Amino acid sequence: MGVYKKFYGCTFFSEEDMKEANIKGKVELDYYKIQSNNFDMLNEDNSLYGIEVVKKQYDSKDKVYEEIQSVKDITKNESCVNKMLETLKEYKVTPVGLQNVIDDLKQIWK
Repeated sequence: MGVYKKFYGCTFFSEEDMKEANIKGKVELDYYKIQSNNFDMLNEDNSLYGIEVVKKQYDSKDKVYEEIQSVKDITKNESCVNKMLETLKEYKVTPVGLQNVIDDLKQIWK
């Protein structure tokens, strides 16, 4: 069994986002697709897909503070995970909210 992480995309907080959240410095959000390869006795691919979000916050001296959250084994449907990743990126979901948003999206896209 192998676990692979592939970069999906990134976004940055706008000045308006920073002001609203009372954050100084720059905030970058990186989104990754996680793939766990599982092969059964018939050598059929039973891969499961998950998501990781990395928040990088830079202070005024460009020191980086990272926050990371992963949700593994969400689904076997890669296109569904890609759709989730696009939604997470569009709405700038941070690691702290990842699990709740994934749970909500799974209910919507049943």
